[in-house]
Amino acid sequence: MFITPEIPLTLEITRADAAANGAKGYVPFPGEITYHTFSGGAFEINLTAAPVANDYQYSFRLCPFDDATTAIDDATSCGSEQVGLPDGAVDSTPAVCAGSSSYGCTVFNIKVDGNPPEVNTDSWTAKRGATGEVISGDMPTSTYHCVDVEVVLKEREALFQGDVNVAWSFYSDASNNIVWPVYAASFGDEPMTSELTLSPLGGSYAASGTCIDLWPIEDGQLEPDKDQINNVELMMWIDAKDSAGAGIIFGGGPTDEGGIAAIFSSSQEHKSNYRFIHEEPSFAVENILLTPKSPEVGERMELEIEVANTGTMAGSTVLVVRSVTAGGIPVLEGTVETGDIDILSKKWVSVDLEEFTQATTGMYYLISDETTSEVLYNGSAEGNQFNVKVQSESDDGSTVILLLVVLLGIVVILGVVVVVLVRREDDGDMFEDDDDDFGGAPKKAYIELPGQSAPGPAANVTPQMADAMTRFPQWNQEEIQGYFDQGWSIDALEDWVKNQ
Repeated sequence: MFITPEIPLTLEITRADAAANGAKGYVPFPGEITYHTFSGGAFEINLTAAPVANDYQYSFRLCPFDDATTAIDDATSCGSEQVGLPDGAVDSTPAVCAGSSSYGCTVFNIKVDGNPPEVNTDSWTAKRGATGEVISGDMPTSTYHCVDVEVVLKEREALFQGDVNVAWSFYSDASNNIVWPVYAASFGDEPMTSELTLSPLGGSYAASGTCIDLWPIEDGQLEPDKDQINNVELMMWIDAKDSAGAGIIFGGGPTDEGGIAAIFSSSQEHKSNYRFIHEEPSFAVENILLTPKSPEVGERMELEIEVANTGTMAGSTVLVVRSVTAGGIPVLEGTVETGDIDILSKKWVSVDLEEFTQATTGMYYLISDETTSEVLYNGSAEGNQFNVKVQSESDDGSTVILLLVVLLGIVVILGVVVVVLVRREDDGDMFEDDDDDFGGAPKKAYIELPGQSAPGPAANVTPQMADAMTRFPQWNQEEIQGYFDQGWSIDALEDWVKNQ
């Protein structure tokens, strides 16, 4: 059973002399004794903190006085005008506390903090959460969902977990605290915050946050479109108070002029303001190599592609290869993954293509990015059209042709011999020419075809091509060659033209 005394009592509280501490910046300060009268056995006392920052030790006791309010012992006197213990009463607090380790049992400490916490110079750093790469100047959309931050805070007394946060917002004009409307539409005008983890660091504190999402998507909120991101500034700052309630300095945030300031540094990577940019890899096809260059029916092919990353970050994509024949519908030929390509770097990739089953003309390839569906290469626009020829004869066929040529040569020789013999019988000169009236070379006669103003074969072409160009003036040399590549003969083409 505990009985609360109703009589007035006096509590003596002693603040001991404070010693100097150069490491913490403490200077010596004298102690003080104060008296506090209370009744009903309970007290609530307000203590006035010392005006100098230091770690102060306090002790307390009940004043021991007799009925005559005369001090029992000058060494333990509480003062002649204070109310002491009644006659026969004993203060058992020291005896109870002697066997107790509870903090504050007759002795407690109060740290007086006269110094606000501050951000150490050049200690702020933001990094890509995925790679650990330091973010300097630009905050890209490729990483703003996962950003690691760290900063060192100078604090002589104490910081507690939950007292330090990083705050941020996106601004159209940070100097006038004008929030970017796209941000305001999703999150309102107030900045967002994330609690930082504190770790003691030799008289200071390291504060850090891991994979902070600067644009947390919830229902009704949207990602910013790349076309909306223009002259947007991301501001980050430290929002913190120490154990004495003093706000942090040099941490950025709202200014007296009504704007928002970043953590200052002469080094760009230690400033906490960033230009918000849209970042993604982008690819272009620089060159292609088709092997073989002049494919034939039934022949497998390999297409080598040189790909360049022209975007703002490293990345990969899948290239889609399609073929187009004579302006027809593109047909899928195959796909190939590029693998990671660094910014402004190039890489060769290859894809095996199926053989063609029939000859064709005006053939070209389209290469597109599977992610964006953007056409990266158009063989028609690049002038890289080609024809697929009929399959070459086999070795046996070549031998037959060679035998036919030899036989034809023998026939020609026999014909010449016959002509010589006939000329000798007529006593004529085999080199005589009836068209020798003007002493010049024999004349050549050309057959004039309808619609042909200048008869005669084309220069620098094969006899077969010259014959074809004479017979088919409606086609150019490239078109005729395309038909030859498909296996058409001149006679077959002439029959086809007559039947049209």
